[in-house]
Parts: sequence; C-alpha cells; structure tokens
Amino acid sequence: MERSFDIIVVGGGHAGCEAVHAAARLGLNCCLVTMRLDGIGHMPCNPSIGGPAKGHLTREIDALGGLQGSVTDATYVNVRMLNTGKGASVQALRAQSDRIGYSMEMRRRLELTPNITLVEGEVTQILTQPDPAGGIPAARGVMLADGRELAATRVVICPGTFSRAVCFVGDRRHEAGRWGENSAMALGHDLEQHGIRTQRLKTGTSPRIDKHTIDYTALTPQLSEWRTNAFSNYEPSMLPSWFLPCWLTRTTDETCRLILEKQHTSALYSGAVTGTGPRYCPSIEDKVVRFPDVMRHPIFIEPDGLNVDILYLQGLSTSLPLEVQREFLATIPGLEHARIRRPGYAVEYDAVNPLDLTQHLESRQISGLYCAGQFNGTSGYEEAAAQGLGAGANAALSLLGRDPLPLTRENSYIGVLLDDLTTRGTDEPYRMLTARCEHRLLLRHDNAFMRLGPIARDAGLLSETQVRELEAMRTKVYALDARLAEGRIPAADQAALGLEFSREETRRARELMRMGRSIDSLLDILEAQDAGNDASGLRPETPSGPERWPTAFDRPLGSSLDAPAVGVSGYMDSDIELGSVIDNPHSGKLGRSDDPPPAELMELHRWLMAREHVAVEIVYEGYLERARAEIERVRGHSELPIPAGFEFHSVEGLMISTRQLLTRARPATLGQAGRVSGVTPADMANLLVALRRYLAASELIRQG
Repeated sequence: MERSFDIIVVGGGHAGCEAVHAAARLGLNCCLVTMRLDGIGHMPCNPSIGGPAKGHLTREIDALGGLQGSVTDATYVNVRMLNTGKGASVQALRAQSDRIGYSMEMRRRLELTPNITLVEGEVTQILTQPDPAGGIPAARGVMLADGRELAATRVVICPGTFSRAVCFVGDRRHEAGRWGENSAMALGHDLEQHGIRTQRLKTGTSPRIDKHTIDYTALTPQLSEWRTNAFSNYEPSMLPSWFLPCWLTRTTDETCRLILEKQHTSALYSGAVTGTGPRYCPSIEDKVVRFPDVMRHPIFIEPDGLNVDILYLQGLSTSLPLEVQREFLATIPGLEHARIRRPGYAVEYDAVNPLDLTQHLESRQISGLYCAGQFNGTSGYEEAAAQGLGAGANAALSLLGRDPLPLTRENSYIGVLLDDLTTRGTDEPYRMLTARCEHRLLLRHDNAFMRLGPIARDAGLLSETQVRELEAMRTKVYALDARLAEGRIPAADQAALGLEFSREETRRARELMRMGRSIDSLLDILEAQDAGNDASGLRPETPSGPERWPTAFDRPLGSSLDAPAVGVSGYMDSDIELGSVIDNPHSGKLGRSDDPPPAELMELHRWLMAREHVAVEIVYEGYLERARAEIERVRGHSELPIPAGFEFHSVEGLMISTRQLLTRARPATLGQAGRVSGVTPADMANLLVALRRYLAASELIRQG
C-alpha cells in the first residue's frame, strides 16, 4: 500500500465533502479521492440550495457541524424565505449561490480542516479482505486508475451520477458523469463484481443561456431578501458584495405544441434512456405529456454567479436535440433571442439499491463500506450532503467503537431521509418533501440547533466555538421563554396593545403572544413594570456609532438604487432593492471572512434565533404538546429492537412475500419493520408477538 488512512472518501461532490469533513472532525486521518480537485463541491444542475424540506436538511446539516449551510451563506447572491404565507413547519430558505464561488469556498474549507488529505485520481476498485469467520468481506482500501493503492478499514463511496454514466442530447450519447467529465466505468463494474445490486436512474439539466441575449422587460423579477440569519445556526449571515435577482417567465401554447411535435427526438421518449427519472423534477417533455391541460409551466431564470454571463433555466430540464432546444426557447417570453451556451442534457447512471444498506448507510455486502449521495437513489445537493454527513460520521464512530448518530424520524428530516431509503427503498430518484415527514411541526427550520446541536456536541462534530455558541443560544431561549411565562400584562397595558376587555384582568404574556402580539412589544411592557427584572438583558442594544447595526434608513455614499448601508464586517439586516451594490469591506469577494463576527453582532444573532424559535413554540404550543405526546405513545413498540439473528421466515402468520421483504430489508426496530413497503398492520401484530417471544426466550437463555 502506498499510504494508509483511517477513512477514505471516494467522490468530491456534496456527499463526499460532508463525509470527509465529519470524519475529520472526529479526529481521524481522512483522505478524499476525486477525479478533479477543481470539481470539489461542484453544482452541475441549478446553483441553488434549499427550498421546502431541502432547506430543512441544509439547516440540519449545519446544526450537526456540516459545511453546506455556512458555505451557502458565504457565497449566495440571492436568498428568500419561502411559504411565508403558510405555517411555520413548511417555511424554508432557498438561496442562489455563485456556482464557482461555492466550489472554491468548499475546497478552501476542506483544505483548512485538519486531518484531511485531498488526492486527485480515479478509484477503479474497492479492495477487500475475507472474513476469517466466514462472514462478508471487509473493506481494506481502494485502487486508483494509475495503480496507486490507498489503505483504510472504512471506505465511503459517493460517486454521484458517475458510476457507468451516459449523457444524452437527442440521439447523441457519450460516456460522462456530467458535461465534459469522464464516467466512472471501472468502479461501476467492480461494484458489480462484489455483488452490490444497482439500478439505472436518470436525471437531467436545463440549457444555460447568455444573459446578454434575453429581454428582461418581459420577465418578472424575483428579488432577494437581506437576512441576518440564513442557513448557519452558529453565526450570523454575511452580506454578499452584490445581490442578483432571479427572473420568472412561463412556457406558451406554442412551446408545448412544439415539444409534443418533436417529442420522438428526445432521448427520453426515443427509448435511448432506460433509467427511471425523477417524479418531482420532471423534464419539460414529461411535463407537457403528463399535464396536457397546462400550457404555462413556470421557468425560473437563475444567475450562475457574480462574474459569469450565464443564466440557468430552472424548470426546462430536457434531452431534446440542440436545434429543438433553440426552437422552443424562441417561443418563451423574454427568451426569443436567447443564445444557448450549453444545451440541456440527460444523464443515466448506476445507483445502489438502498435496501442493501443498513440504517447507518453501511453496505450489507462489504463490511466497512459506506454509500452516500445520489448513488443511493436520491436527487438534489441537500439530500446528498445529508447522507454524506451521516455516512462519514457513522463510519468514523464505528472505527472509534462508539454508537452511531441517533438520527431518527422523530428528531430530524435527515432521519426521515435515511429511514425512507433503508426501509422502503426507492426505484426512482428520491426527493425530500415536507409531506414525507409525519412530525414536521416539531422539525422546523427555526429549531434545528435545539434539536440537533446537543447530538452534534456529544458526538464531537462541533468546534469549540460552535459549542460555546450553542450553549449561549440555548441559554437565551430558556431565559426568554421563562420571562414570557412569568410576565403578566395588566389590562391598561393590554389596551395599549390594541386589546379591549369588558373587565379589569391581567393576562400572561404567553397568552397575549398567541393573540398575535409580538415578543418585543411585550418585553417593552415587562421592562417598564419592574427594573429589577433583567428583561432588558434578553435583547441586545443596537450598536452606536460606526459599528451600529445597519437599518433600511442607512444610505452609504455611492450606493446603487438607494441600497442600505453595511454594518460591521459585511453583516446586514434589511430589505433589498433591485440591483443593489453594497460598499463593504468584502466588496468583489466571495467567501466568509475568517475573522470572527464582532461580539455585538453575535449577541444580536443569538437574540434573533431565540426570538424566532420561542415565538413559534408559544403560538403552536398546544399542537406541539399533542405531537410530542403522540411520539411517546408509539415509542414503546416502535423502538423494540429486532436482533440481528432474528429469523423472519419463522414468524407464523406472515405471507412468504412479507418474510422475503423483511429478510431483505433487515429492519433494526419494530417501527422500521412497519415502514417497509408491503408490510401490513396484520403483519405487524404477528411480528410483535413473535418478537416478544424471541426476546423472552433469549433473556431466559442468558439468565440460565
């Protein structure tokens, strides 16, 4: 062996970056092998992070010490909170990142992380060694195309869409994992030799166009918000040097007619593509065929970054020939004269059957081999990164002899993702949706740090600075909640808040919050009531002088379109005007400054995080109590463990097909068994009886 490591991660995409970072955080010697170092953290589809459910994943990744959230915050050019007209459980952030800046910042973070070695090369084989006891073989390293061998007892493979991948544009095809990058053919064949079952899946991208060739007057702008807190839990968001708008247009009757007419030339409909495509992100050909009554499909035009002239057409994924793509673009308002810089294309690739993985993403065919990312049958950067963090952390924890991360359906969207994949499987690219999460009111965007911060702290995934900030934010939350629980608002002050009562009465501050009054207005009254109560200590003072927090009324000299001023170190809070240019210390740069944020801004960040969290907890208090009680009610049976040696074929009353399903899925708990596709409530009753008998007999044997 040329060199030995504790853990080797194969692939430098979103899953691989999180995997190697998480393992390195736990103090292990890690190696990331990727075919191109300049492709680390690349965004081959649209350059955006977040959205419904996906934004929850990114926020959870950050709460667990991962990179995706903070790298997005350091490189975004447009950010918005979605679904603000709906309940708190489905509100989520979505950010447009600078495509090149995101990749560069991700690589910089990895290079600065201790215990990580980056290696450029193509992995062609997973090296294994037999088990002396006759069990499954164990991973011992990887071999590269140039003959180098790297040793490790834990290997995490994250090949994305590269395993035996083929790209299609019309009737043209070539072996590639994405545009201009070679496919990992040898690795795909090697995994097949090891008996790892795979399936063919398909994804695709939209055309990229020249931003100077479209008519902006025919488009609807989608402006950015200014936010003090975005995806990062443990530090405030930093102001980018520029904000860029997104734009909205729609297809027309002529667009749909033309696509239907040329449908047979698409690789998807000609039969060239055999893999299953994503249900929730279909190609434009699929949309036109599946929804024949819809003529005006939305097209979001997204900037590729600050210093490039390319726009991405989100919603126009296609594998139609280039000339047809030119024709149908000419029928869309604003895009009549658009020049294509890169055509849309489809990519078909190998994906592992996730039912062959344990709940911790370890292979059932090779001990010590973990799989993560799009290779596991998912779609999206966020799903990939979430799996990468889980696989990397669990691989490291297993090597250290510690328990895996306790991520479950009850405490995280990541837990829902892992559970769905490893118990139900998927035969199409899996996309995380809020509807998949039965406890979504408890798993909100605003409380990720409260739910998962302690788990990350106990596992060792947080830095010392992050641990201190976690404890400070939790202390702020508890203090604010206690003050509102103790505080009483007399009738006179209630009248000042716009409330009228037929008699004199005092109400709890929490009760008035549920009636729509803000935390700040209630604290104003509580502070005035009794100077001895340190309610004022809950809220930070607005910095004065040159380091005060910027507001919408500040205007720096030379700002464009009345852009607000910038406070300390490029941090901000305001509403943005179209095309705003901000004169700040980081102007023209991407990536977060390595200097820590000023203390005043950190204190304000804690206050804003605590205020948002407590407000939601109080308003939804009754519903949250009911949801937590329901979890406790079913927990007794759902967490009943199923021993590794339990024989499903011996359970009376189960159909043969059900026994086969459970044997293949190997659920670790009774709750997981119930979520295996095809298992009925009657099956669960029979399984519960058999499992109790088995556990009782095992206990008698142990005692005897």
